[in-house]
Amino acid sequence: MNGMQIVIKASGLQTLWLGIAAVLGGSAAAAAHGNFAVLPMCLCLVFAIFMQSTNNIIHTYYDIKYGFISSQRLAGMQSSGQEYPIPYILQLLKDGIYTYVVFTCTIGLALFIYGEWWFIIIGGILVAVELLNFIGKRPLIRSVLFPAITFLLFGPIGVISTELVEIGNYQNISNLLWWDFYPGVIIGFVIGIMALNCHLIIGFTFSHGKSDRWAEVVERPRTRTIATLIIIATTFTYTAIALALPHLIEVEERGLFLPIPVLSFAISIFQAILISKPGKERIAWRLSLFNIILVSLSALIIFLTISQ
Repeated sequence: MNGMQIVIKASGLQTLWLGIAAVLGGSAAAAAHGNFAVLPMCLCLVFAIFMQSTNNIIHTYYDIKYGFISSQRLAGMQSSGQEYPIPYILQLLKDGIYTYVVFTCTIGLALFIYGEWWFIIIGGILVAVELLNFIGKRPLIRSVLFPAITFLLFGPIGVISTELVEIGNYQNISNLLWWDFYPGVIIGFVIGIMALNCHLIIGFTFSHGKSDRWAEVVERPRTRTIATLIIIATTFTYTAIALALPHLIEVEERGLFLPIPVLSFAISIFQAILISKPGKERIAWRLSLFNIILVSLSALIIFLTISQ
């Protein structure tokens, strides 16, 4: 494994679907009022991918630096027959962070065309969260507040930001009313809760990559029971919100929305069952990614259909 492969592996390609789901959800919210725009959506997709990749590389960098990474995961970053020293890997990751930050900022500047002045605020929030999330020996990612950060970033913040960028393609954002934000808020809550479930499941799926202490905690039956109950509770919550969506935004074609929340509910309950059984975590993880993309993409297709 060469230097570039180490950086790409650290970028966590398997988690990028969460950012993609937030953008699709935001595009669905924009389409609800007939403001869907392809080019702004594509820019948001690229921005989300690079932003989340940067996030993951920073995460890996500080995991290695402060010893929060298991020897098994560290060995997976080495090439066969060749062992790189830790300082060398850290330097590779640091260079990768700089590169990804440049790409992310470049795309962010392009979004200013649509996002106007408010995008500076969103950019500032994202930078602040990145700094608090990972920097230092007691980062936010290891605190009880991290689930809330996951919910906000991949839910309301990601969805509403995308919605505003696409609306900015057609009208002045300063003239918007609360009604224009309503679809983004509702869809943001749904996607945010689903992203929260995804992150909970990934903690079990890739527990071998964390510290030995975390792997020990994950293997406790009580931990799995609590995680199962959380997934079930959050599933009922986001399903209820999704079912109420067409009523809350007064859509006439309400029958189109019914199958997706019901199917998503069934998938999430199955995920909860799988996470309670050791050895089934990876299946649950893949299902959680499929589920969040299913909901966000279906919402986009439905709103595009009824807005024509």
